[in-house]
Amino acid sequence: MRSFIEQMFKVHIKFDSMILIQPNVTLLKQGYTLDDIKKHIEICARTCYKSVGTETSYQSFIDKLISSGHLAMLEHGTVYLKRRVEHISKPTMAYRYKANPYSRVNSDEVGTKYITTNLRVIVENGWKEDLKYLSFPERWHDKRITLRIITDIGLGRELCRHKILCVA
Repeated sequence: MRSFIEQMFKVHIKFDSMILIQPNVTLLKQGYTLDDIKKHIEICARTCYKSVGTETSYQSFIDKLISSGHLAMLEHGTVYLKRRVEHISKPTMAYRYKANPYSRVNSDEVGTKYITTNLRVIVENGWKEDLKYLSFPERWHDKRITLRIITDIGLGRELCRHKILCVA
């Protein structure tokens, strides 16, 4: 029989009917295409719901979230947009994102706009046409990361108090 200390450092430890899980943190990396963003959202949502998807289930899963009005999960999908100076015909795009508390807008020395936002902002405001400016993150974008945190309920509730952190 293993000692108590040996058992405490295992990921899953069973005491009668209670399972203890060792706290951990995992960095979840997201790609930069619209499909990558949707796959990332599915991973985050299924982690939250404790469900399992398939390699191709992300599109129908995201459509279901949107049609049911459950847009909170879309906040986990980081969207990087890049708007060059020559696209002056629609100058209000950067201003719309500047006014949104969940978006950040930066400029380079020639005035190109680098917008960091999330898919919920785009869907909720009807700005899907802005996705044609989708970009990989450049040095002027504010970077966002996603962490999967396995922890006790007390700390989990403390984290959920911070809406700007986008915790689910």
